Amino acid sequence: MVHDDGLGRTLCVDGQRVYKHCSGDSSTTCLPCVQSTYTEAPNGLIKCHSCSVCDEGIGLRMQQECRSNADTVCEPQSGYYCVETHDKTCRTARQHSTCLLGQYINKTGTAFTDTVCKDCSEGSYSDGSFAFCKPHRKCESAGQITTTPGTKSSDSQCTDKRSHFLCLVTFSLYALVIIGLILRMLFQRRQ
Repeated sequence: MVHDDGLGRTLCVDGQRVYKHCSGDSSTTCLPCVQSTYTEAPNGLIKCHSCSVCDEGIGLRMQQECRSNADTVCEPQSGYYCVETHDKTCRTARQHSTCLLGQYINKTGTAFTDTVCKDCSEGSYSDGSFAFCKPHRKCESAGQITTTPGTKSSDSQCTDKRSHFLCLVTFSLYALVIIGLILRMLFQRRQ
């Protein structure tokens, strides 16, 4: 099938290419594009364009297969966002940023935007995967003792006052026994 461009030139329709240009006594002859090739508009090309390949190595996957009248449409893989587009297709993608310890995910990445991370404020923490920073546990207000203070990447560690007291008593008893043994050994050597 042919198409007149309005200037007296005969063009092949999209999905086809010129097999033989028109001459004085014959019109343009067109052929369909073969597999893995295409043309998207009326044209005078003698060769169809090669279909694009969605390269998984740069974070792309196929959204729409190549047809004789349209190129392959690529999109970012899950966990990636497009950094270079051309017409309707993504040419290059980059993996979404990962938030660091002490940061939270302020905006989740999409197919066209990267993840946005923000730092936790004082008195809160995140392991980098939270959608907001969590406040540190207040051990004393729960009737407990803080054994490890919270940081920007971890929560406070608490223990019961009773458990803490028992640990101190047990440690003190062991210390007294060891001191007693050392004194006994020293006393026995003097004799």
